[in-house]
Amino acid sequence: MIAWIPLLSLAFAGAPDRSAAPVIPPSTPLTLPTETVETVRPGVRIHWLPVAGVRRVEVEVRLGRGGLWLDGSGTPADDLTGSLWTVAAKGWSASKLEQAASLEDLAMSATVGLRTTIVSMSVPRDGLDRGLDLFDTVLHAPTYPGAEVSRSIADNVQNWTTGVPTDPQSLAWLADQSAWYPAADPRSPRPDLDALRAVKSGDLRSRQQRLLTSAPVDVVVVGDVDPAKLRSQIVALLDGVGADVPAADPLPPRAAGVTAVIGVDVPGADQAILSLRTIAPLRGAPEQTAMEAIQFAIGGQFLSRLNKNLREEKGWTYGGYSDYDANTDESSWAFHVQVAEENVGASILEIQKELARMADGGVHADEKAAGLMGSVAAWNVTLESASSARGALDDLIAHGETLDVARARLDEASALDLSTTGPLARATLLSGDHVWVIVGDRAHIEAQLPDLVGAAVWLTPAQVTAGNVTVERAP
Repeated sequence: MIAWIPLLSLAFAGAPDRSAAPVIPPSTPLTLPTETVETVRPGVRIHWLPVAGVRRVEVEVRLGRGGLWLDGSGTPADDLTGSLWTVAAKGWSASKLEQAASLEDLAMSATVGLRTTIVSMSVPRDGLDRGLDLFDTVLHAPTYPGAEVSRSIADNVQNWTTGVPTDPQSLAWLADQSAWYPAADPRSPRPDLDALRAVKSGDLRSRQQRLLTSAPVDVVVVGDVDPAKLRSQIVALLDGVGADVPAADPLPPRAAGVTAVIGVDVPGADQAILSLRTIAPLRGAPEQTAMEAIQFAIGGQFLSRLNKNLREEKGWTYGGYSDYDANTDESSWAFHVQVAEENVGASILEIQKELARMADGGVHADEKAAGLMGSVAAWNVTLESASSARGALDDLIAHGETLDVARARLDEASALDLSTTGPLARATLLSGDHVWVIVGDRAHIEAQLPDLVGAAVWLTPAQVTAGNVTVERAP
């Protein structure tokens, strides 16, 4: 009994004061080390970002050309060149390479984008030497075995013919992108199954070698490493890689002036998917910081205005989300939500009301403060792992920025004049350049639309999957 006396005395000594919310000190951005950029030779640079204490090391080879340079657009061959690059290599069958990577806890991947090709690896620090040896072989000498190519082609054809047409989320994305970008735009995702079936292993090896030797290269090295000790291995990795040439041409401007409502008829569906895409400021534009504040407040977090309305107040959805896709060549803002079909019209009306409120009143002070706190918190964990550090640096390099630029953006967000957010919301969220997509049972949805967004152009899943999405654009 004596043992309980201290606890009882504490219990009656005074309970914490819970009459008011606890004071939360403001977040303060940490001072992070910046990357060091070394030019190995013309057209070849290494970005070093040492991060003390992390377990893994990340190495990324960024080639400054991609499908736009190879073909003038993205093609199935681009996708296969990337996805199969790290599957097998000289002296390493697919199964042998998979086993070796598993034993070393080594992850490798590659993608061929429109303007950039990325080949990367992630390995524990104590396995770095073995990982680099294997990565060197994979980077320079992938073999693209015929069996793997055939299997991947078959999987992709099956996905496009049976997977995508039966997946409402995929249909919504494909309809949205196909309407936002015209057919001739290289960013348009329209598939070409005949071209996919015609891809040969030799074609992929040729494309890989062209990319590896004909593009400027940036190598990103992140982890608890000493650049002076690792430099010779990274330079050896780059033997024969890169060229002193300009990076890929910028993407062409998107053809603007589209006002479209696309319906995708899925008979028997119980739920409907709604998405809205509008124009937004380019990355690096003076309005970017204000748009980021708008994005956070309107739909970019769980307690955003649209989520509060549609989820918390109405109970019509498990949650919606928005995104601000900011790029230097073309940007957009989009909102996506899934609701019961009987609530499609009412949901569209509420979305329109919230967008109008944002245009009339702009972002509120408490929303700005919450957004800034989230941004500072995200900045402070940039170097939490080698993966998070590489992801941040990768995004910055892709847009010609540095960690210093990202840090300065926090100061811009803190100093943001909220009076600028309303007019910007009106020019973007309420722009006439926009696309609505509604996926669901036409019989239950069509009558709800005309008074809100106008009559929709209704398509079948097969038409959407085949890329038969045509919308008129203002001259």
